[in-house]
Amino acid sequence: MKKYFFVCFLMFLTWGSITNNVWAIDTGWMQRGVRVWYLGGVGSGTSSNAEEAYLINTIDGGNAQVIRHSALTHWTAPNAPETQTYPVSSMGPFWIHPQRLQTLAMGDHWMGWEITLITRLNYTYDMLPYAFLPAKALFDFKPQREIVKIVYMLAGYSTGTAYIDAETGLVLQYSKMSGYVTVFFILSEINYDFAKKFAFAEDTGPHTGYRSFVSESSFSGGLVVIQSLVETRYGKTVEMRVLGSATKNSMIQWDENYCFFGDVPVLRRMNATQAPDYPPEQWNEIGQFLW
Repeated sequence: MKKYFFVCFLMFLTWGSITNNVWAIDTGWMQRGVRVWYLGGVGSGTSSNAEEAYLINTIDGGNAQVIRHSALTHWTAPNAPETQTYPVSSMGPFWIHPQRLQTLAMGDHWMGWEITLITRLNYTYDMLPYAFLPAKALFDFKPQREIVKIVYMLAGYSTGTAYIDAETGLVLQYSKMSGYVTVFFILSEINYDFAKKFAFAEDTGPHTGYRSFVSESSFSGGLVVIQSLVETRYGKTVEMRVLGSATKNSMIQWDENYCFFGDVPVLRRMNATQAPDYPPEQWNEIGQFLW
């Protein structure tokens, strides 16, 4: 289901084919109480996990008030919340309205960035450079979707790329690069059902970016360390990356992905090097509970 994070760096390559279609519009997710989460990273000489979450707090007179929470290192180094207002029918930090996408042109600006290239192509799920469960849900609902890819820049400073779903206007992933610093984010969670077209209440988690750390030792000298990260959620389906090690006379280590499907009592697992090549429902059964 997934591709490794380093693949995101390839998003700076441009594609030349352009299509011009009349798009359907599905913006039911643009409503009060919907929160959109992104998981990503910041890298230069060193790198760090990074998270963002945008809450649509109110919609009034065609404008959406959005509260942004962001952090590094699994929400342990949070930034101060930011509140801004954006026109629903135009552009926001994680959307470009489908009608606005139809008129988008090179030279326009998105969030202060000048757009230098636009490509419009029909995608299948496996064509995305990187994708999490919300994008998979969109492609499960409609296996071929029009994706708008934009390349943007701040002259003399930085460049970036974004992939936007044409029907919903949601930004599926975006990145920017300045010198040796690269930042990228992938849509990882949203409390909206695309197939049934309704928003559902948020629960208490765990949510995107949540990390747990467990270390247990024994009197005989054994040590077990397990670290887990919630990479993505969609409804009751949760996918986690788990790294572990066990030490006594020697050390063994493992790096695996786990997925739990909520109402379906089957936990599935696959080695992290193989997991990108298979959807979670094809991973190996291991039990019934994730935690």
